[in-house]
Parts: sequence; C-alpha cells; structure tokens
Amino acid sequence: MPYEAIVAIVTMAAVTLFVTVISLRESARRRHELREAAARLYADARAVHVPEHELGLVSPEHFPKIPPSGYEVHAAFLRARGFRPLALLEDLTLSRVYPQNRTYVALHVSADDRVTAYSWWLSGTQYLEFGSGTTDDRRILTSNAEPGLLHWPPAVDNCVLAADTAPEELLSRHRARVAEFERREPETALRTFPDMDAAFAAMRAYRREVSAYRQSIGYMTLEEILSLARNPPEKKAARRLWAEIERQRRRTEG
Repeated sequence: MPYEAIVAIVTMAAVTLFVTVISLRESARRRHELREAAARLYADARAVHVPEHELGLVSPEHFPKIPPSGYEVHAAFLRARGFRPLALLEDLTLSRVYPQNRTYVALHVSADDRVTAYSWWLSGTQYLEFGSGTTDDRRILTSNAEPGLLHWPPAVDNCVLAADTAPEELLSRHRARVAEFERREPETALRTFPDMDAAFAAMRAYRREVSAYRQSIGYMTLEEILSLARNPPEKKAARRLWAEIERQRRRTEG
C-alpha cells in the first residue's frame, strides 16, 4: 500500500504552506507560528511512521466525497491487461492522523502475480503505483505520485513520473524496469502475490522498513524542506522550520 506516497503528498503540502506563511509574518507572530508548525509536523510524523498500521476493508460508499470515476478508469485499464482486483483498503492509521485527507486504495495484482497495482485519490488527483518485490526484500516502484518529495529507503528503487502520466506509460515503464533488473541480476527472483494475505504481508514488511528509515533520518531532512522553498525568504523560513523540528525531536528523544 503506497502509504509513504500519501504521507509525502500531505506532509509536503503542509510544509509548503507553513514555509510560505512563516516567511510573510512579522517576527513575533512568526516565532509563534514556527513553533506551532514544527510541533504539528513532528507529531504527525511520529504518528504515521510507526511499524504497524491498521488496515480496513472498505467500499466506495464509505467515501461519498471521493469521485469513483478515477478508480473505475484505472480498474478498466488494469482488467484489460490481465490484472485482477484483490481489495479496497483504507489505512485507518493515516485516516486518524490526516482526517481531512481520508482516502482508500484499490489493490490489483497482475496475471503472473508479480506486479501489484494501487489506485488512490488524494487532493483532486487519481494516482497509480505499480510495485514488484524481490526475494531479498528489495522493491521496485513506479508511480505518478508527486516527484522528488521524500527520500526513500536504500532498498527501494522508486521511479516517480509526472502526475498526468498515462497509466499505459506507467505500466510500460515499470515492466521495462523489472526486465532490466532481471537482466542485471538473473540470480535474484521476484516475489509473487497470489492472494490478499501475501499482498498484506508485503505491505506490512514495507511499512516497517519505511518507518524505521524515516525514524533513522529524523523523519524529514533539511534538504527535503528546502526543496519546497521558492525564494530566499522562504528558504530562510524553511531552515528555521527544520531547526525547530530538530529541536523538538532532540527534546523528545533525549
């Protein structure tokens, strides 16, 4: 389940807003908002980057504000290419932390069980991600979920294309990347996901890996925050925001 992509989109949108607002405030108000913004970002990061997330099986009727058309377009595309649906899932942990961004993910798997496909809607955009895993616990991901926002764990080979990339291009690119991996490392087999249990086990393992990695780097880096600043005042605000997040992290973690 692409929870890291969802977290990245929501977190970086919040960072962009905070950096913009803080850069425009007068000094006294800026200091107050800086502390509040850092506290919120840090608390949210600690809440979402935990080893275990609660997942729930859902139906589209549970999400009346989300248009079903994007899911239907992706489902038709995937069905025509041999994929079959496995489940509709909500990450309940994410929904509790980001209630205003509550969404669900449609999980599909390819005919040979080696490629998973995740379709989800967030902030007006329908995203699609393809994933494959190796028997030595590496992952190959290809998606259109906001390029370049967060660093990924070393074992994740992530290719992020523009949000308007067509599903056919995403799938073609993913299959080409998998084929290149198999050519380069013929001794390493790909995992298969024949049923929902196998897919869930892979999701849990990935979530633990990502959570441990984000914790190891302090949840977010200065480079990531600076990448969202558009001008010198915003870069200055971004540095202050990151410094305040670091201060709170050191105080909390001792």
